[in-house]
Amino acid sequence: ELSDLFVTQYSAGDFLTPHDDGVCGNWAFVVSLMDGPGEEEWNVDDFGGTLRFECPLNHVKYRQQNGMRRPYQWCESLSPSFNSLLLFRTYSSDGKKITTGPFHEVLPVKWKAAAEGFHRFGATGWYMDMNHDMPDLFLAERDKMRAK
Repeated sequence: ELSDLFVTQYSAGDFLTPHDDGVCGNWAFVVSLMDGPGEEEWNVDDFGGTLRFECPLNHVKYRQQNGMRRPYQWCESLSPSFNSLLLFRTYSSDGKKITTGPFHEVLPVKWKAAAEGFHRFGATGWYMDMNHDMPDLFLAERDKMRAK
């Protein structure tokens, strides 16, 4: 079942802080709909707006060290592009262990992107496996976040 769907437009200065989507569904999808002049591609150095993923082995339980959070370690970076699809697992459980993640963020879009005619759009959503074993607390949190 489609859990939620929304469209974003990132203007200059817009970003997403590091987070995981664990309570939103089992799978996340992002359709990148970058728009720009002609056949040119998004230049991450000039425009920002990169989607970054944390290293899998550096997830929450590994970032706790002596009661303090260690810094994020980013392994994968994806540039905005036109008409590309990204899928990633956000929640899984084997009946004993719950896994959420990966942590990810979108870096701030720089003013130069719009100045040169580039725009970062995305359609984002989550799929919920109806045979899931997600705890009621997670389901309640997900339902609070769903679009009305």
